[in-house]
Amino acid sequence: MLRNITIAYGLLLCLAVTAANFGYLGGFMSWLHSHHVPHADKVCHFFLVGGFTFLVTATLGWHNPRYRYRLAAMTIVAVSALSSMEELSQTLLATRRFDTKDMLCN
Repeated sequence: MLRNITIAYGLLLCLAVTAANFGYLGGFMSWLHSHHVPHADKVCHFFLVGGFTFLVTATLGWHNPRYRYRLAAMTIVAVSALSSMEELSQTLLATRRFDTKDMLCN
């Protein structure tokens, strides 16, 4: 069950990145800013990538105490590398803006 949730969340995350790359999330972010949500972009990054990291760690075997911390560290490094590559790819797209603070929130 948790595996299916993690896969669905990962697909949703890929869909959100693709929608942002094509400029479809601009209206949503404008709506958040118009409702005075401070640092809405950074909060979204933190919860989307943090939630994905948590789900991947839990799915891969957080229940095994022998490998728990090693697994968590490897998951954090892997997801950080993927999200950093995605952030760096924004320099090539006209619809996106690269921001080092986004990388830190990831």
